[in-house]
Amino acid sequence: MRSKDPILMEKIKSYVDDYALEHGGRTPSTRELGSVFGVSHVCIHSYLRSMDEIEMISYKNGEIRTEKIDKIERGADLSPSFLGAIPAGTPEEVEASVEEYVAIPSIFTDNRKGKFYILKVTGNSMVDAGISSGDLVIVREEVEAKAGDIVAALVHENGSTLK
Repeated sequence: MRSKDPILMEKIKSYVDDYALEHGGRTPSTRELGSVFGVSHVCIHSYLRSMDEIEMISYKNGEIRTEKIDKIERGADLSPSFLGAIPAGTPEEVEASVEEYVAIPSIFTDNRKGKFYILKVTGNSMVDAGISSGDLVIVREEVEAKAGDIVAALVHENGSTLK
């Protein structure tokens, strides 16, 4: 077997993961991948088989699976749910780790579009706003906040807090 380009393998895996997130868990076909990477679908099939052999992905019966894809709840408009928590109080360094990808019903986002995250709250500094330790909050990614907004903020690039 000819050796496969490890950089192309990483690009294929990354593309497949991103594609699945945007398409409710569905992965691209070998023809779609071939078109994206400018190679034949036969070449892509060979890459996918090689990637399966080295356990970079799982490729069985034409189905591509990755660790990220296995965390996706099938549906549309998927958002990451993070393992760990965001402190409501003194900023703390928290390592973000995606637990799963889930569909958030539009009723919880007031039909707004954007990139949403689900975070678990620790601490009680937000109880006056109705947010207690252990609650899950849905946060929409924004560049700016207005006075009075509740935000999940990165403080001095080394800690985060919910305020």
